[in-house]
Amino acid sequence: MEMDERENRTVLITGVLYGLGPAYAEYFARRGYSLILTGKDKRGIRAFSEEMEKSFGVPVIGLAADLSERRGLALLSGQIDLSCPDVMINNAAEEESERFVKMNAALAKRVTSFQMNTVVSLTLTVLRRMINQNEGRIINISPDGFGRNHGGSSLFSSSGIFIRQFTEGLKAQLTDTNIRVQAVYPGMMESVFGVLGGLQPGMKRGRGIYLHSDPNEIVEEAMRQMEEGKVFFTYGVKRNAFWRRSEINAG
Repeated sequence: MEMDERENRTVLITGVLYGLGPAYAEYFARRGYSLILTGKDKRGIRAFSEEMEKSFGVPVIGLAADLSERRGLALLSGQIDLSCPDVMINNAAEEESERFVKMNAALAKRVTSFQMNTVVSLTLTVLRRMINQNEGRIINISPDGFGRNHGGSSLFSSSGIFIRQFTEGLKAQLTDTNIRVQAVYPGMMESVFGVLGGLQPGMKRGRGIYLHSDPNEIVEEAMRQMEEGKVFFTYGVKRNAFWRRSEINAG
C-alpha cells in the first residue's frame, strides 16, 4: 500500500552527500517532499542543500552532524522531533580505516556504534511518530554493497548483515501497519570511501562488473519494489554472481 497523497511530506536522509544519498534526495524532491539532509561536511551540506532548494523549489534543512558522536545524534534527534519525517533513509557510513587486527578499542567501538547503534537509535526516534500515524517508510542502505564479508573490512561488512537482520525483524513487527521498511544493497558504485560493494580503492574502475551502477536507476527500482512490499533490494545480483565465479576461478 502506497502512502496517502498529502502535502507537507518530509524525508530525512543521513549521509546524503555520498553513495545513493544524492539520488534519494532528488527522487523525493521531484515528488515535492521537504528535505532534511545530514552529513559531516559542513560546506558540502550547505552547498548541496542550496542546490536542491534552488533546483526543485522544496524546503530544505541541512544539518552538519557527526552521528558517531552524542552531540551530533542529539542534534538530529531533536530535528526529528520537530519535523516528524514521513520517510527516513539511513545512508551514513563510517569508514573502517584500518584492518581489525590493527585497531585500538576506541576505533573499533566508534565504527561498531556508528554502523549499528546509530541506525537503531534513529529508527526508534522516527518510529514513535510513524506508529501514531500508522504510516511511514524506513530505508536502510547497507554500507557493504552485497552484505558479504571482505577480509579488509570485517566490521564494515558485518554491519551489512546486521542491517539485513534488523530490517527483517522490523518488517515482522510492523506487518499489520502501513509502515514499510527496506534494506538496500546497491552493489558496486562510487562512494566517499572509493567504492561500495567490496571493491578496494585502487582496483580497476569502469563499466562492467565493477562499475558504474546508476544511482538514480537503483533508487527508482528500489522504491518500486518497496511499494510492492519487498523488504530486500539487491541491485546487480547477476553481476555479483558473475564476480563471485570470477573470484573462484581466479583462486
